[in-house]
Amino acid sequence: MIEKVYKLKFALSDGTAQTVRFAVPCGEDGKDGQNGRDGKDGHTPIKGVDYFDGKDGKDGVNGKDGYTPVKDIDYFDGAKGDKGDRGEQGLQGIQGIQGVQGIQGVQGEKGEKGEPGAQGAQGIQGVPGEKGAPGEKGETGAKGEKGDPFSISKIYPSVAAMNAGYASDGVAKGAFVVIDTGNVNDEENARLYIKGDKAYTFLTDLSGAQGIKGDKGDKGDKGDKGDKGDPGDKGEQGVQGVQGEKGEKGDQGIQGEQGIQGEQGVQGQAGADGDRGTGILKVTSSLTSYTTAIGGKNPIKRMALSTIKTQAGVSEVLVGDLVAYSYYQYHIYYVDNSYAYMDTYTSIRGSTGAAGTTPVKGTDYYTEADKTEMVNAVIAALPFETWTFELEDGTTIEKAVAVNG
Repeated sequence: MIEKVYKLKFALSDGTAQTVRFAVPCGEDGKDGQNGRDGKDGHTPIKGVDYFDGKDGKDGVNGKDGYTPVKDIDYFDGAKGDKGDRGEQGLQGIQGIQGVQGIQGVQGEKGEKGEPGAQGAQGIQGVPGEKGAPGEKGETGAKGEKGDPFSISKIYPSVAAMNAGYASDGVAKGAFVVIDTGNVNDEENARLYIKGDKAYTFLTDLSGAQGIKGDKGDKGDKGDKGDKGDPGDKGEQGVQGVQGEKGEKGDQGIQGEQGIQGEQGVQGQAGADGDRGTGILKVTSSLTSYTTAIGGKNPIKRMALSTIKTQAGVSEVLVGDLVAYSYYQYHIYYVDNSYAYMDTYTSIRGSTGAAGTTPVKGTDYYTEADKTEMVNAVIAALPFETWTFELEDGTTIEKAVAVNG
């Protein structure tokens, strides 16, 4: 039960101001009635009943034939005159279209060989050919005789002594002799000579020089392992060698231990926004009935894409969206450049509510006359001469009454 509150202001006979509040029961506001159903689709006009196409007009009357001139009236044939003088040659005519190519003539006899032409310029260097296969290995040659090992046949104390003993020292021609003066600072010391046909010939000074390699000696005993030497400086990189043939694939190596996790990389740029999912597009304009086949079936409604986008507040309309209008939702199954086409619909109107009760006067509601009567009864029972009645909306009423008793 809803009560409407009233406020009554009045003054007693002694001048004291008083305010009295009282409530008058009121019925609840009735619920809004349900919207009416959609009206039926408009009538499609029928040709021959609701409208007519105009008929083609009749053909016009043919015009009259033109006038045929009459010989000897409209025109005359004169007697043939004498042949006139030859006129001047006319201008060169336009070149005619090229004629069809003639038949191939018989091949002529072969002419005599011409003189050789001058030698042409040298051509561009050709691309180098691929490397040829290696030739077969040649046969091993015969083993040569073993040469004499290097040896000193005689040691002289001086160059003068060597020259003096050339004829009588018994040294064979081609043999070596060396000078040993016993003094390393002597210029003649450590000189090497070879005996020739007539005299000794100087070869080299062996002072501080590496001697000629002698015979290979016997293999010595294995020495103790020496200390590891300091690494030498890195040598210059050598010339790139010829690439060898590709070797066979090696066996799978043992998996290494997992490395330490690296630092987290810089966050990548945000990806592009995904496609909008299908949804319900609410419109305020009614949809147009449409039954012409499109997209493989006959639709029941269609609506312009621009209208849907504007009223639903979207930038694109997708197949699978639902268009909501009034109490119905329509399913979009096909979209072209201008329209969206719907093939089914569902009702979104709720079920009918329970029947309401009929309000009872005096319990659920009071009329305006009832309210006025109750107010007047309260006023009549109050002991004052004047009062001010203020309604809930702010309206005030002032009135003078007689004092009771």
